[in-house]
Amino acid sequence: MYQAGPAIQTALAVVALSELPIDGQALQVRYQALPIHSRAELAITGGDLAKICSKSPDHCSAKS
Repeated sequence: MYQAGPAIQTALAVVALSELPIDGQALQVRYQALPIHSRAELAITGGDLAKICSKSPDHCSAKS
């Protein structure tokens, strides 16, 4: 959802014009409640993860 960015406003306008039973207000509230709204706001990058995994692969393995 965070990847929608500014397009969320366009999507909400389409929802408002459609007859679909979608609560546009609830979608906007959920979007605003996200802890991040863009990739730039992430505290870590893919490069950071690669460095961590190359130092200690045990920390990067999938756990079930």
